[in-house]
Amino acid sequence: MAKKDEANTRIPKQQRGIDTRERIVTAALELFSKNGYHRTNAKQIAARAGVAVGSFYAYFKDKRDLFKAALEEFDRTITGRIESLRKDDFDARDPKEFLAVYIKQVLQAHSYYPGFHREVLRMRQDDPDVSKMLEMQERDVEASVSRLLKGWSAHLGVKDLGAAAFLVRNAVESTVHGIVYGETMLKKEILIKELTSMILSYLSLEGRAP
Repeated sequence: MAKKDEANTRIPKQQRGIDTRERIVTAALELFSKNGYHRTNAKQIAARAGVAVGSFYAYFKDKRDLFKAALEEFDRTITGRIESLRKDDFDARDPKEFLAVYIKQVLQAHSYYPGFHREVLRMRQDDPDVSKMLEMQERDVEASVSRLLKGWSAHLGVKDLGAAAFLVRNAVESTVHGIVYGETMLKKEILIKELTSMILSYLSLEGRAP
C-alpha cells in the first residue's frame, strides 16, 4: 500500500479511533524496544496491534512518523512522573526524601520499555527531529526540577537554579542509565544512596529540611 502523506493522516476524535491509534503506538513501543527501529516495519507493527496495514497509514505517515509519536508517549511518561512531584504534599518534604522519590520516579519511567529508550538514544545521532524532541524533553524536566528547587532557594548553596537543575537532571539520568542498562556492577541501593548524598552536598541541603 502506498504511504499516505501527512495531510491525509488523521487525528482520531472518536473513542474507537483513539483506541486503535493507541494500540498501534503500544505495538510500536514493544517492537522498537525488542527489535530496534531499522528491523521493524509497518506490517509487523500493524500485525502486533491487530489492525490492517491500511489502518497504520490512516494514522501515521510512515514508520518514522510513528517512532516520533511513540517518543512523545514515552516523553509524557517521564515528564508526567517528574511533574507529579510538584504536588503540594511534596513541596514541604525533606530534600533527602524528595530526591529519593525523584530518583525512584526516573527509574520507573526508564523501566518503561527500556529497549525503546536505548533505541531513541541511537536515533538521536541520526535524526535531527528525534534529537530536537529529546532536547525539549530534557529542558522540560530541568524546568520542573528548577521549580522544585525554587521552593528551597533560601537554603540552597547555589545561585543559578537553571544550572543546578541541569546538573541534577544529568546526574540522576546518568546514574539511572547505568542501573537500567546494566552499565555498572554496583548495587542499585548503593548508587542511589551515594547519588543522593552527592546532590544534597552540592546543593548545601545535607541534613536540612526547608
